[in-house]
Amino acid sequence: MTPMLDPFMVRLVLVFGLLLTGLPVGAHWVQPGEPVSLKDNEGLLALVIDSDAVVSSVRLDKIGNLIASPKLEQLSQGRYLRLLKLDAAEYRVNELVAMNFGRSSIIYEIGDIPSARFKVEAGKINYAGDLVSRGISMRSFRMANRNLSAYVTVQQEYPGLIERFPWRHAMAEPDPYFDFWQTEQAAQKEPSQPVSALPALTPRSDSVAFAKQMFRYYPDRMGYLSPDGLALVERVDNEIEPRLRVYWLSGDHVDRIELPPGKLLNLVWIANRRFVAHLSPERGGIRAYTVDIGGPPPYSLQLIMPTTAMLISVDPDGSGLGYFAALKRKELKVYRVDTRLPPESWVKKAKAEVLKQIRDEVYWWADEHGRPRLAWQIDDEGSSYQLVDEDGKGRAFSVKTRTNESITFVGFTRDGRLLAITNIDRPQQELVEFDQRTLTLGRTVFAKPGQDVLQAGSVDSTLVDFAVYRQGGHLRQHYLNATDAGALQRIQAEQRNKSVLVGPATGNANRLVYVEAGDSPPTMMVYDAAKQKLVAPQYELKTPDYGALSGTERFVLKRSNGQSIEGFLTRSSSRLPSPLVVMPHGGPIGAYDADTFDQEVQYLARMGFAVLRVNYRGSGNATEQALAEGVGQFGTGIEDDINDAVDYALTLGGVDARRVVALGTSYGGYSAVMLTLRWPERYLASVAIAAPFDLCLMMSDADFVGSQATIEVLRHWIGGDRGDAANCRDISPVYRYRELKNPMLVVHDYGDERVTYQHVQRMIRMTKMIGRPVPVLTLKSNEHGVVKYDDQVQVWPKIVTFLNQVLADKERVSSAPVALKR
Repeated sequence: MTPMLDPFMVRLVLVFGLLLTGLPVGAHWVQPGEPVSLKDNEGLLALVIDSDAVVSSVRLDKIGNLIASPKLEQLSQGRYLRLLKLDAAEYRVNELVAMNFGRSSIIYEIGDIPSARFKVEAGKINYAGDLVSRGISMRSFRMANRNLSAYVTVQQEYPGLIERFPWRHAMAEPDPYFDFWQTEQAAQKEPSQPVSALPALTPRSDSVAFAKQMFRYYPDRMGYLSPDGLALVERVDNEIEPRLRVYWLSGDHVDRIELPPGKLLNLVWIANRRFVAHLSPERGGIRAYTVDIGGPPPYSLQLIMPTTAMLISVDPDGSGLGYFAALKRKELKVYRVDTRLPPESWVKKAKAEVLKQIRDEVYWWADEHGRPRLAWQIDDEGSSYQLVDEDGKGRAFSVKTRTNESITFVGFTRDGRLLAITNIDRPQQELVEFDQRTLTLGRTVFAKPGQDVLQAGSVDSTLVDFAVYRQGGHLRQHYLNATDAGALQRIQAEQRNKSVLVGPATGNANRLVYVEAGDSPPTMMVYDAAKQKLVAPQYELKTPDYGALSGTERFVLKRSNGQSIEGFLTRSSSRLPSPLVVMPHGGPIGAYDADTFDQEVQYLARMGFAVLRVNYRGSGNATEQALAEGVGQFGTGIEDDINDAVDYALTLGGVDARRVVALGTSYGGYSAVMLTLRWPERYLASVAIAAPFDLCLMMSDADFVGSQATIEVLRHWIGGDRGDAANCRDISPVYRYRELKNPMLVVHDYGDERVTYQHVQRMIRMTKMIGRPVPVLTLKSNEHGVVKYDDQVQVWPKIVTFLNQVLADKERVSSAPVALKR
């Protein structure tokens, strides 16, 4: 007798079976040397994993048919390419499983962003991108376009495969380079001359010696004056001397505090002789250490907790109570602690955990009473804020911005107002009060017509005491209270033609003061209230003696539409008339130059070059209208402004109009190349540091491509049809490589994630094809630009050598005209 089946059970079994078959299935990798055959509806997927973390699996979602989504396994750490067969369809890279330093698995969803989508076409090798991760943050995973590198890898590991199956860029963001390169290669005849030899860049010993002197100390110094005004702790934040220095004003001597590896973020005083130092180790996070300088040296750091932790604030009433945040069980928790206790017992003896409902904080602002009041939170959906009321309850809010609008909260004032810097519905960046009751923007607290408010805060506090703006090339301060404003006026009167920042008064009325100018490195001083004068700490490791530094002349040109072009000309005293280095700043939109100390400028001046820096259209510290002038002007209007500034600078004297070169970093390097491309008779050579040679590539290969909003901002900056990757070829040097006639030196870090090394590889491939390869100095410090001391000492003397070699070509120099017509 045959048993009867329950129809419901039959349906249940069928559904359960479908669910089982619909689970992600392990995909079969095509191994090197393995015979490859494809069905009519199959294509090959080329996917590169490039991760610092150990990736164990990646799931690909098949759009419209999730039950057929393959799961890619047998992965690992490092960079490697995988090929697999897939049905012709649209997919997206979705779920990723990685190991957190071998301790635990973390599941991360990349999300449905355009850069994670790709389309597989039958009969082709479809490149879906590089899945890239740098650092330990799981939020750092993104899909990047490293098309050319992947192509070369397939050629090497799968010989002959590309000849059978055409290579195809399958990412959602188009990339015109690959088709352009293949077309140019097919049309290219053998070079009429053999490939030219690259120049030997052997620098003179004096250029190396001065580079070691100039770049040894990074001039961005930070000081913290004790509450009683008698001890100054200076942060020395560079790789040569990672330490703190304690200068005692009463005894005029210095003590040193050695620091563990990592970047020092800030200090928080908890008593007259005790503070907390926050450091960021190489693996990320924040470590908090207490330091007691009340006894005899040597002083040591005591770790508070072996996890991410930070002292948010200390009550100003002298009670020693404060708020301390610590990461416990993957959640950041805030505690009320007694900082007078031994640090290892802060959390153990905390009365209670506070602010439990706030999660995923990335920054806290405390009010005038030391209470954490505003939390900035970030998650997969973006950023938002929580304003915490006195009863401990938080109110969530966000601030909507349009294109080119921004808002940055800067903190609370000493009378309890919450302030932000914003240009929302305003002609420039202004300091504005945020209404804590309605959670809306209120009145303007401070504005400077035609100038941006650049920052606001305090020299040695988390509260907001002043606003900073720029005027006449120097930084200027506006204090929110009359007492501090009067002290500021007196000190500024002593330091004319310099940038001066003055801190609030300590217990004995002393103040911390920063002074800087183009020919004066940043100097930390103390205003001694008893003596009513500035005192420079006289300790052994003070600012290095650079010798005679070159001054800077500022000028302003008016364009026909009323907007200004600002220039800064730094002359050399060692060679007159001097060859001119035109040095555009990066950015370009919103960045700017000022009459502040610049190691690179002073190095070039000592080596015999005049240096011109230009705030062209779109530069920052201006009105929103002036910023908008730079949109859509990459390689065109911006470079027109720079060239106009050169015309004027040549009339000021001391500069040889027949010997002009261009040099810059990031957009500045791109601009330097475009100047030689547009006016080759004037600009005899270019030095391109971390330069984007292919603006189209920036839409799909940069550290911000995981954010579609940022890509749209860049697209807007490039402007109009040029914002589309397929239509930006006319302003990208790599597509105009045949027009590059003058010598060019490329300096690029192989690990640069902002402007990746793909830009260099593309330029090298094109220039080699016509027998004119560019010399390249490749760094391996994972930086955007020449940042590390060892790199600076190696690179800048070679840059000077390269420029001198170009200028030594007398026949070339003598044929260059002095004046040009457009």
